[in-house]
Amino acid sequence: MLKLLAHEILHTPQALEPLEFGPCVEYLLQYHVLSDLVDYADADYPRGMRKYVLRFFGVLVDVIPLALLPESAIRLPLVAVMRQCLFVVQSSPTTPINPMRRQEPMSSAGDSVCRLGMGYHNIQNDRIAVILAHDLLHLIVVLFGRLREHANMAYLFFDWGSEWQAIRTSDLAVASLRAATSGYLQQSARGHELFIVHIIVEYLLAPGVTGQLAREALVLMVQVLLAPSDKARYVCFLLEQARLVELLVEHMGYLHSQIPVFRPMPRSPTAQLFSPGYTGPRLQPPIQRRVRGESAVAPLGIEPRLRALLSASSVLRSAVQQDRRESAILASSRMILEHVDAFFLCWELLDEVAFVAGADERVAAAVQTQLSSGFLRTHVEPALLANMQLRSQAITTVSYLTDLITVTHSTRVLDALFAVLLGSDLGPERPPVDRVEESEGDYSLLSREDQELLDSIEDDALRAEAALLLLPPGAAVADIPRKTPIQNAVDGDSPLRQLLIGWMTTSDDDGTHLALHTLRLFDTILSTLNQFAYTSLVLRNFGDSSGPALGLGASRGADQEMARAVIERFLDAAPSNIPLAMPEVVVTAAMPVEGEGELALPPRNFQAMCSQIMRDNHGCDEYVDDTLARVRTYHLYKSRCWTAHKTVASEAFYPGAFLSSLIAQFGGAVKRHMAYNLMLTSMVNKLACVGDPSLTSFLFLASSATVPDAKWPMLYDALVRASADAYVKSERTREAEIRGCGDCY
Repeated sequence: MLKLLAHEILHTPQALEPLEFGPCVEYLLQYHVLSDLVDYADADYPRGMRKYVLRFFGVLVDVIPLALLPESAIRLPLVAVMRQCLFVVQSSPTTPINPMRRQEPMSSAGDSVCRLGMGYHNIQNDRIAVILAHDLLHLIVVLFGRLREHANMAYLFFDWGSEWQAIRTSDLAVASLRAATSGYLQQSARGHELFIVHIIVEYLLAPGVTGQLAREALVLMVQVLLAPSDKARYVCFLLEQARLVELLVEHMGYLHSQIPVFRPMPRSPTAQLFSPGYTGPRLQPPIQRRVRGESAVAPLGIEPRLRALLSASSVLRSAVQQDRRESAILASSRMILEHVDAFFLCWELLDEVAFVAGADERVAAAVQTQLSSGFLRTHVEPALLANMQLRSQAITTVSYLTDLITVTHSTRVLDALFAVLLGSDLGPERPPVDRVEESEGDYSLLSREDQELLDSIEDDALRAEAALLLLPPGAAVADIPRKTPIQNAVDGDSPLRQLLIGWMTTSDDDGTHLALHTLRLFDTILSTLNQFAYTSLVLRNFGDSSGPALGLGASRGADQEMARAVIERFLDAAPSNIPLAMPEVVVTAAMPVEGEGELALPPRNFQAMCSQIMRDNHGCDEYVDDTLARVRTYHLYKSRCWTAHKTVASEAFYPGAFLSSLIAQFGGAVKRHMAYNLMLTSMVNKLACVGDPSLTSFLFLASSATVPDAKWPMLYDALVRASADAYVKSERTREAEIRGCGDCY
């Protein structure tokens, strides 16, 4: 039947025209042949007929003209066979996957249904059920792939005359969706759009190819529903009835609470977002994709698929090929998707939904709001603030954040994440005031509210009396002195931002390398070229009228003068030239320093970090070419993705806490491991490639000679000290080698 239809459509001149079909297609539509096939599938006689009918519909949808899909003689049987197959799959017996870890109640009401979908927690015992679930989702992917070929197909195919009642309760989004589609077998063809969403959601986190098809179907559905010009009803359906964004955020919040916290778990290489045959824009690098944007998909036409169908020896393959295909599906369905893999898949899926729906402000705003209030503020921020004293947990959280930023494509998702990590304030930073020492005393016996209450009491006698009432029996009042406020915290600055910047300079005496992981986090943030991140970290302090008086004038716009000045200054600061150019610095560096420690031990994953950096930079020999290419990429990205933003100038210039902490670490470059120096130079390279004149002048021209009254560190001075230390160390090492050779002789 399929070959007859394909031959007629391909060789009839008017068959490819809208609403012009041959006799075979007319017979198919007029005599309801597809409805008869659905009846055969319902009876499943002979045994196995159901899966063949389902695969028949998958091929049919892929090769028929697009104008035929909304026809009731095709659309209604298509939905009916989908309902039958889902009922069979849900009715088949299952085996829980590790019930001690995976099987969790979905709500406080005691619902035993898995909150992450039936495909995540259970394995189908029946072979036929596994194949049906896979082929059902493959049919949905093919269907949405065809509907995407025309912007108005969403309105023609889906029956929007049926009004779904959005169930807005305190339950999870997946619970509301199941309640709304609980009677799908008794419903007619009206309202099958929410039923299809229900199928996709149940298998979003299924292992193997089945879950990959479900995630691809979700992205295609969002593209189809947001394609029409009049898409208000479709946006309302996605956000208020299907609640897709809320559902993904809920999944991430739950999975984040289940992943290990004492050490970062690596992702499985088999846990991919989409199937191996996916060729969409997700395969592009994030920066390249953001520059190009989301372009419209041009339909390829059905003629190649029709010719491929006619040339195939068997449409449904031979028995041997079917066994191989089904064995591969069964093997992939037996894989165990760990919590960390499912968490990253949910993040990537939400990121992809936000990217493909980026043109719609309502969907983008919903993604940012739900992500910030439902996950970042409730899970990520408390995890970082609570791990201030637990380095292992802090490293785990920072590592996960770094990996999340690496796989993120959507600017809206990055903005929401960076607003939590770095704070929403984009005004110029103010220099910190000198810290006032805190009075000694143990405040751990009291809650924060009790401490604030005691600090508000001025009278010492009343305060001692209140302390007796608040303290546990037997505690001494003298152990709770009045707390002296700290005056160096910048008003309005995010505590999370201060915490992360403080971790950049922590010592690694315990071998945890928290500072290195934090440097890697900031380097990854700068790699995104996100305008909000660059403005929040650095550029907000370099307004038009801010900055030290370096005598820029004409050199601000003259790149050649800037380059000449930088070359003349930094060549003398090189370790090989510094003994002649600046001998006094070398003498100072040669003086012994009490308490000077040994070099830090390399991190456990140092070789992997070095390999990644060398791959990114194509090796040290091509470093210049790579930097020039990066400058061109940054210029193109800024011209297309950055918007005009006017920085408010501050009265007193201050480069900011991040840049000050970054530059200050160059002074100890010789004493720290090379992994730290690679991260530091990588970040300075990215900041210089942005091409901001004020920032570049500060990085390469500011020094203690040009800005003598500066209270912040400057890159040139830090590099001079590092070069002097490197020269002194090399001389001492050479003398030690000579003495060692003499002793051996």
